[in-house]
This record gives sequence, C-alpha cells and structure tokens, in this order.
Amino acid sequence: MTTLISVFCIVSWRIFWMTMLNRSAPNASPEFALTKAEIQLLDRLIKDKNPVSTQRKTLSHYLIKIARLGGYLARPNDPPPGESGHVARTIAIHRYRNGSETLTQKCG
Repeated sequence: MTTLISVFCIVSWRIFWMTMLNRSAPNASPEFALTKAEIQLLDRLIKDKNPVSTQRKTLSHYLIKIARLGGYLARPNDPPPGESGHVARTIAIHRYRNGSETLTQKCG
C-alpha cells in the first residue's frame, strides 16, 4: 500500500508540474514534459476529437488527453481540466480501491 501511495504522489506531482508549465507557456512543445514514448502512447490510447494534424500539437493538447484518461469529457462548453477535476479523479480512485478490496475478501 505504501508503494502505491508513493506512485500516486509522484504521478500527482508530475501532473501538477505539467499544469503549471502549461499555464506559463500555453503553446509549449509537449517534449518539454513528456517523452516521445509517452506522446505516442497517448496518441494511441486517446483519439483526437478534432484532428489537429495541420497544427502543431501543444502540451495543452496532451494535458487534455491525460485528463480524458481520468474521465474528463472535453466537451465544447466544459472548463479546462484543473484542480477540481483532480479531486474528483482522486475520489474515483478511492472508490475503485474500496471496491477491489471488497471483491478480494473471503466470504464465510
């Protein structure tokens, strides 16, 4: 359990760091914060809603893809993903964890 919490802390810090980087440089290249393998993985996992092949994809574009992994819908009128969404994703993670603990308990 300690290892899992450590991993969550590292992932949370990295998402926070990328969010702050995106706020200071909205048109930054995704290579500032993500490796090429991570970019390719995000491109394979999350398809673009509006193809941006003619434009250069920015860090903001990939942050939205990461948020979509956590349940962000990216609808036209939705606010950009932020800290309130991170709280909702954390709550969902706790629900999944509690559900998995219930399923692994022995009955009788």
